[in-house]
Amino acid sequence: MTSTAAAPSRAATGSPATTSPTAAPLRNETTRYLCAAAHMDPDYADQAIAEFLTEPLRAIPPGIGFDAGLVLREAVAARRRRLLRDWSLLALTVLFFVTSGIGWALAWLVVGLLVSLVGWRRADSDTTTADFTGTGGRVRRRLIVRICKAVLSYGSGAIVLLGIALLGAVVAAALAASAGELDLSGLSPQPTPPGVSQVLFGLLILAVLAADRFALSSLLTRSFRRGTFSSHPTLTEWQGERWLRTLGHPRHQVDFERIDNADLAGNLVVYRGVEPFVGAGVTRNPISFAIPLEPAIDDDLGPGVQPFTMTELYDHVSRQLLALRDSHSLSPSGRLAGLAEYEQVIVPADELLVNFGDPMSTLVLPSLDQPPEQSIAPEPLSRLTENSLEWMRYYRCYRLEAWDRDVTLSCYLHFGAGERMLYVEWIPCLLLPVDRRFRQVDQVPIAPLRPLRDGVLDLIRLPYTLPIRTVRLFRRIRSTSQAAGTVQADRYGAWSSLRELGAGASMNNYFQTTDVDRYLKVLQTRMTRAIGEFLDARGIASTEFLAQAAQVVHNETYIDKVVGNVATGGVHGDRR
Repeated sequence: MTSTAAAPSRAATGSPATTSPTAAPLRNETTRYLCAAAHMDPDYADQAIAEFLTEPLRAIPPGIGFDAGLVLREAVAARRRRLLRDWSLLALTVLFFVTSGIGWALAWLVVGLLVSLVGWRRADSDTTTADFTGTGGRVRRRLIVRICKAVLSYGSGAIVLLGIALLGAVVAAALAASAGELDLSGLSPQPTPPGVSQVLFGLLILAVLAADRFALSSLLTRSFRRGTFSSHPTLTEWQGERWLRTLGHPRHQVDFERIDNADLAGNLVVYRGVEPFVGAGVTRNPISFAIPLEPAIDDDLGPGVQPFTMTELYDHVSRQLLALRDSHSLSPSGRLAGLAEYEQVIVPADELLVNFGDPMSTLVLPSLDQPPEQSIAPEPLSRLTENSLEWMRYYRCYRLEAWDRDVTLSCYLHFGAGERMLYVEWIPCLLLPVDRRFRQVDQVPIAPLRPLRDGVLDLIRLPYTLPIRTVRLFRRIRSTSQAAGTVQADRYGAWSSLRELGAGASMNNYFQTTDVDRYLKVLQTRMTRAIGEFLDARGIASTEFLAQAAQVVHNETYIDKVVGNVATGGVHGDRR
């Protein structure tokens, strides 16, 4: 039930509201973990670069609890380090076989196969029981998949290495023929005693692999350790740190500045794909109500019913929710004191292009040659608060960070009302902890000779890692847009934040699970109570609304107990 009067203007509040100082301080461990992830996982680094550095017109999603610019810098440096390593390995491997024969390739393949099989068998013995529980069919399928992967890996490695060996033998024969000393013994499958050149190139390959292992070990044990992490590498921490962590940066300096200068307090999000709440994680148990607005007394004319605006309803609910910041003992470590409020307008990129030229669309995308804006001015924002468009929705977001920013709960609230009906939409989103694989940076042992040992193993297994290394060398990271210069939604809409790309699939412990459940129930209960109080104050019956809310809470509790999925409500999957 809305009045026809214009809604009072409300300034954009993209930045969090002032919070109480009683909450325990939050450490920003997520940035450190994600920086380490860029060096530990090449797929993560490539995904980060593909999403943020291949399309200058793409919107920048909200960065919740981490430094996106710093993580991108580490991703670029990690990829450049791997490219330097793998180009060197490819060149040295070709030179090795130019001076050797097929026999050395066969011998290398056999030794590498034996070592890889031993490592595979050990990995099987270390596999947890949970990985192989279930029916015999599921276990057999897992084993078949692993065997197929192993066969593909070994087969492709053998083909690539033998191809290089044959090429080297042909080149060697051609060189000998050009010198008048044609010798086809290089095509023989029997290994000949190694010469000085073969030993030299073999040692150079080992040196490249060991140097890369030493560099990675130094980064993980000295640069990204808890308590020693620095966002600005210097020359004084350890030799080579600054060089390793700034590889490839000059080429992307403009992109880095754009990320650094992004308006984190912006109230506008342009997304592509299916999930609209980019940066907030996975959606968990959204609810909605459709409530008839009936007078609190038996009078159809409704004497005493007071018209209201959506802004008044949003503000009342916000006051009630933010009052939870004073509930010191309601949450562990007084974490509710950090509850923050945001205004957000969410726009799908494809619909933005469909409606390009509309007066409202120009507020988001003034030109096709520039990225979307990050904020909307207060006056059009107030209009959207009262009347959202199909392709341009207003939400009030309530966000709570916990566990050193490793867990974040964001609840999006949307209202719609007419003379006889009120619609309520409540969408909780959960940003799960950083993947356990990336947290292993804190357990990497400090062993001076371990990188050398790993480098020797890498040398032995090189025939089976060379194919993927070669593929990565020639694979360009491109924008998801199919053709440059075309007008496509992928060029403008954000799909995921770096924090979401690095998130795991579950909570890390029981207390994180119960804390999220606690915060969600507290916020949802206070939200429904606030709406009921607002309706009562306007002379509108709230009985049916409160009954619907109670039924939804009961159903959620029952489903959670049966399914046992209180923690995640789903796994972050491909949004595209």
